[in-house]
Amino acid sequence: MTESIIRENPISYKKTIVINGEFIVSLLFGFFLFLSFFETYLQGIFGVFTRYYLFIFLVVIVICIPRLRLRWYHLVYLAWFAYKIISALWTPNLYIARLHLVSHAGMTLLLILTTSVNFKKRTSDLFVQILWLSSFLTGILFVFLKRPYLGVHINRQVIYLFGMEMDPNNLAAFLVIGIIISIYYIIKRRLRLLSILVIIVNTYSTFLTGSRGGLVALVLSTIILILFTAKSKVIRPVNIILLMALLVIAFIYLRRFIPESIYNRLFNFDSYEGGSGRVDIWINALSLFGENSLFWGAGWGAYFGYQGFEVVVHNTFISMLVDVGIFGFVLFFGPIVVASFILIKHKNVLPVVLLLNSFVLCLFLDAINKRFFWIPIIMLFIDYNLLSSSNELEELTHKGELVYE
Repeated sequence: MTESIIRENPISYKKTIVINGEFIVSLLFGFFLFLSFFETYLQGIFGVFTRYYLFIFLVVIVICIPRLRLRWYHLVYLAWFAYKIISALWTPNLYIARLHLVSHAGMTLLLILTTSVNFKKRTSDLFVQILWLSSFLTGILFVFLKRPYLGVHINRQVIYLFGMEMDPNNLAAFLVIGIIISIYYIIKRRLRLLSILVIIVNTYSTFLTGSRGGLVALVLSTIILILFTAKSKVIRPVNIILLMALLVIAFIYLRRFIPESIYNRLFNFDSYEGGSGRVDIWINALSLFGENSLFWGAGWGAYFGYQGFEVVVHNTFISMLVDVGIFGFVLFFGPIVVASFILIKHKNVLPVVLLLNSFVLCLFLDAINKRFFWIPIIMLFIDYNLLSSSNELEELTHKGELVYE
């Protein structure tokens, strides 16, 4: 009798690794996430090899995953990319379009193909851990390999490795990722000691970058994460209070180690008004937007050279509006807004907050071709897919249409 029950209800407590298409794609995507943090420095040794890696990865997805699932938002992003190419027909300046065409195509394909794979929840959690540890490693490298930006700007520190360095704002974006995930882990009572260490190291490193956008992103992301998770019944108010106290103490303690020039740059709020000349660039770009069709846009990269401003806009959202107008803007950000609201409704806030960090920095940078811009978007839709799949399973179960193999 006992033997027959065991046969009918086989339960295995051993975790086995099945090497299949999903496993290979997950492994390669996890490595891509890791590479994204250090791509700039590795170019000093290997050149732009990550472009070739990305191409190989996309080919592997097509080969290894026989059933890629095309979702509604994939069609929207294909429409956005097609329209952006079409907009180059009426732009007065093709410089930006030629410069970014390959990166736009690669990132759009990465978004569509990666989110066409039906990843499992544990795989999504693994991706988050890779982001967390990669960000922590970035903070550690910063502590030991920092130097003034471009060798002269003492109020902005960056990692200098293999003869290469990253823009301080980009570096801050990657550092804040680790802080956000650490706060999330502390609230969820996971890996608390290591998370506290990550917060200390990465907050210190973020401050030394002198990135005002990084500071704003850090503060806003922390507040939003705490407010959203505080609504959960499993989070006790005392844990929230202790976490906020820890963050305040960390800020006060780190003040002792921050050079005066960097501290004045970050906390002299009067200097924020001009945005290092960004406001004039934004006004110039918006005037071009106003002179052309608000709905269709002025064309890909039309702002470059307009009225003598041969610079990028330093604001991803304004850049998008000028390029492809309200139509292209809604195509790109509409699916993100929909997926974010659905995830928040189901209390899955981490991918939304990671996206918030990226978007805050996008207010000060042209990040449409940056890894820190696209990775949170992909992570958002991976979790959205998981939620959609679970809802579909529930509906099939209620209808009695689910068949177990």
